[in-house]
Amino acid sequence: MSPLSIGIVGAGPAGCFAAQALSKDFMDAEITILDRLPVPFGLLRYGVAADHQGTKAVQHQFERLFSRPNVEFVGGLDYGRDVDLDRLRSIFDVVVLATGAPDDRRLGVEGETLEGVIGAGRLTRALNSHPEAGAELPVVLPRVGIVGSGNVAADLLRLLSKTSVEWDGSDMDDALLHQILPRPVTEVHLISRSDAVEARWDAAMLRELASLKRPRFQVLTGSIGSRGSPEADALRELVAARSEPTDLSINLHFACVVEQVLGRDRVEGIRIRSHTGLRKDLPVDTVLTAIGFEPRPVETVPPRVYRTGWLRTGPQGTIPAQRTLSKQLALEIARDLRSGLIQPGRPGCAALPAGRTTNFAGWRRIDAYERAQAVEQRVRLKISDIETLYAVGQDANLAVAPARGTSK
Repeated sequence: MSPLSIGIVGAGPAGCFAAQALSKDFMDAEITILDRLPVPFGLLRYGVAADHQGTKAVQHQFERLFSRPNVEFVGGLDYGRDVDLDRLRSIFDVVVLATGAPDDRRLGVEGETLEGVIGAGRLTRALNSHPEAGAELPVVLPRVGIVGSGNVAADLLRLLSKTSVEWDGSDMDDALLHQILPRPVTEVHLISRSDAVEARWDAAMLRELASLKRPRFQVLTGSIGSRGSPEADALRELVAARSEPTDLSINLHFACVVEQVLGRDRVEGIRIRSHTGLRKDLPVDTVLTAIGFEPRPVETVPPRVYRTGWLRTGPQGTIPAQRTLSKQLALEIARDLRSGLIQPGRPGCAALPAGRTTNFAGWRRIDAYERAQAVEQRVRLKISDIETLYAVGQDANLAVAPARGTSK
């Protein structure tokens, strides 16, 4: 009997966790993970903050996955441009779509298209040296409004507040950081639709903010209240931690909505309205939106095609939550195999269209090169140019140390 051929579109956490679960449940299956970029790991590489190397460490699990002889990585193959769903169905017995939800959710207010309004996803990709961010890097000026009060907003507060020394141990590209933040941020207004106890950030994220050297936090609209929760307690500690003036004020506005981004050609301010009806115009010259991501339209998929990750659930859930989702996916595929809906026998990876692609060995060359180029106190210097990524990935003269538990 021919081995089951599985094609997974998207080499981010959802796609990699899916491959992990499927390789465990279908040990003889031949699994191919495709990505339009020449490097794997998607959100893990380009979405997780540069100073959260602990979160990025799950990459080592995925590298062990790619090292298996029956798991292939094909980078540089664009789903939709180089290969479509019908073609994938003719190549693989099972097709899993894990393309995520990369687009920032829109504010939906007047002025949101002004220059200086930047989605958190776009900013984070730029700070993470995404190869498609280089042509028009976002620029964050010293007075910033942040819309949102979840963990992404807390990420932004931290990223905007750090001094150079506080980036030690990260993979931040300092030259790139200075292009995006040409001058230090001096004032931040964070606008939360929720009141303080209902904000969606985690207490751990707030406690991390308390360790920063520069910012002074204060509540300017609404209050933290007396209700107890780990998040509210962490917020109280954050506000109480520093009362003296500093060179960075972070002003929190709870139970407020954004009515308008002000300005003619670019951002000059933001108008907010509290739940009591009080309006304020805040002088900012950059507005960062951290209100989630646009869900991709839910399309009916044909037999033998499955969705996972945010493409399936909408833009919600953490990276670890994708592991649970992948186990459900494996159960569904096992059920369809038993029912006869899936009939193994398609050729798999060998039948993919030829083109300029990379593989796991290419990724290991890129990984080794980036680590070797890191300056002092940084763990890597990411390649941000896509042509260089391909060139390094295909340079067979680059020495690469044996990877952890690899056989490729």
